[in-house]
Amino acid sequence: HLTRQDDDVAIPDIPSVQRPQNQISHNFDFNPNLIIKMEYMNLIQMNLVFSVYRCRDMQLKINLIISNHKLLHLISTSKHIKLVHLI
Repeated sequence: HLTRQDDDVAIPDIPSVQRPQNQISHNFDFNPNLIIKMEYMNLIQMNLVFSVYRCRDMQLKINLIISNHKLLHLISTSKHIKLVHLI
């Protein structure tokens, strides 16, 4: 079981992904097991647990587990997060 933090944890800004094709890597500072409060697409605020994985194309795949145990698969490019799949 993951321990909950009392204080709200803000989502760090995702740096711009725009880069030359020959640039090898880019660092993203994410804690993979943050439990956060987040407002997504004007929905009510939900407690989310997210894990971030860096892809070859430098998009961020974010798996979000919300409090009702449904799983949101999100892909984040730059600062824009798009809903991909909802189970």
